Amino acid sequence: MVRSLNAWKTLQDLDSQVLEETLERLIHWKGIAASDWVEAWYASTLDSLGKLEYQEGHYESAYGYLQEARKSTKKLGHHGETAESQILLALVHLEIGSSEEAEEMKAQSTAIAHELPYPAPSYAFVKHREGEYYRKLGNKPKSLLCLQAALDCYEALGMTETSKYQEVEELEELMDDLTAKGL
Repeated sequence: MVRSLNAWKTLQDLDSQVLEETLERLIHWKGIAASDWVEAWYASTLDSLGKLEYQEGHYESAYGYLQEARKSTKKLGHHGETAESQILLALVHLEIGSSEEAEEMKAQSTAIAHELPYPAPSYAFVKHREGEYYRKLGNKPKSLLCLQAALDCYEALGMTETSKYQEVEELEELMDDLTAKGL
């Protein structure tokens, strides 16, 4: 698990140009030697590109990357990563005004996340983004519940003390902001 977290952190730190070059290489490698390893890195790279595009407000390209990442992680049986891609797809659907699809993706994502062994980084990620989902809908009480669940999971994983991951810092700031606004 530590190795996969370190690999994930490395992918998150790359810029979109490096990720796109990596994606091209992985597509080439997939054509040469089909393996779970190549497929997993392919999915992680697509997921990272989707997250970057989402953060930059490029929802159509985010959708394409995340949809492809979801297909790959499902094929591999990587349930946590599938849940992560699906919750981001829910947020993309919310941004483009497809509320029914957004709710469907959120429901699927949270159902998968609740089946993961606790604590799991993917569970925390899904709860964090579910909190974001409810915040965008204006449901601050549900948002705070989800964000607290994410923080609790990160704490159970030991990710809140010495390492202070960006995800945890972002969560704490968001919860402080929501609490200061009357909750």
